[in-house]
Amino acid sequence: MVFVHEWVQISDGSICAVKLSSDLSHAISEPELLFHASEAKSWVVTIENKNRPGKHYVTDGPFLYRTTNGRLLMLWSSFGKEGYTQAIAYSDNGDITGNWIQQDQLLFEKDGGHGMIFSDKKGTLILTLHTPNEHKKEHPVFYRLEEQNNTLTVKGLQGEF
Repeated sequence: MVFVHEWVQISDGSICAVKLSSDLSHAISEPELLFHASEAKSWVVTIENKNRPGKHYVTDGPFLYRTTNGRLLMLWSSFGKEGYTQAIAYSDNGDITGNWIQQDQLLFEKDGGHGMIFSDKKGTLILTLHTPNEHKKEHPVFYRLEEQNNTLTVKGLQGEF
């Protein structure tokens, strides 16, 4: 299972993994750190909260996807220069325990996150995420994705697929 330790738990949010039993009822390993939000140096920004001093890095919504060439990608959310973002990291060895490399290019950077991928009946990859990142205004949006060069790019806006 892949999960986050959020900034409300630790200042530099992290994404971790833990092995579960075959019936998924309990953990059978200790959690393993995959990466911290601050490792996305080229785009991640800190947030501040008046109730909790200091600057904090957010990690949220991990979603794993394997490309047709076998690269293991992780979609995850944090804050960038234009608001909430949808980022991509990839494992250097194709395994959950590999070193996770942060892509500089964001998948979605204008105030949306918690992305997930599915295929429609025609086999088209679709990204769904919420936007804006504002309570009671959030709503799902859908974008057509294209797999290129062992990563993903947004190719169409809502209603264009």
